[in-house]
Amino acid sequence: MRRPTPLPDELGEGAFLTAEARKLGISRRRTRSSSLVSPYFGVRSPGVASSTFERARAYAHWMERSQFFSHLTAAELLGLRMPEGFRPDELHVASIPPMRAPRSHGVTGHQVALLLPAETVHGLRLSSPVDTWLSLASTLSLDDLVVMGDGLVGRIRPLIDLAGLQGVIASVPGRRGQRRLNEAIRSIRPNTDSARETLLRAAHRSGRVS
Repeated sequence: MRRPTPLPDELGEGAFLTAEARKLGISRRRTRSSSLVSPYFGVRSPGVASSTFERARAYAHWMERSQFFSHLTAAELLGLRMPEGFRPDELHVASIPPMRAPRSHGVTGHQVALLLPAETVHGLRLSSPVDTWLSLASTLSLDDLVVMGDGLVGRIRPLIDLAGLQGVIASVPGRRGQRRLNEAIRSIRPNTDSARETLLRAAHRSGRVS
């Protein structure tokens, strides 16, 4: 079988836009080669994007400046303490109003007003750790929300202090998931070392462990 023509170094090692390839003189036939996969419309990749990071890098080619990865996708890419048994699913991508939430195969779109600027991590725009935590208040269980909150104020490289987190919650009254945020902040403790420590504390509090 004839080996496909090598792609130019200018396209990098990951996903690329077919429009970029055409500008570099790559034929339409080459971009449609079976050696490439199409994770999203107009995007080609030399291999299947299996990890969240790889899928996010592929989708990022289509993102506008007012869009960013959010919710569980941002939490995973930021290295926050994830829910027990977490398995990556669709990418979560958000737009800043008035831009509409994105719609695409394999993507859950959101429209989100940020408290803090989006951060760029490894070339990807992500909601800040605090905004990410707030956005998950209506979807995570109380224990999982406390676990992630404990990580924000944790002993090693805390991202915010407890007073700061309390102030953030107070600044967004009426937010979706507000009741759970108020409940979670009462259980969050600074200087915790692990999610296991948080869950053990929750079990003692609820009487599941004596």
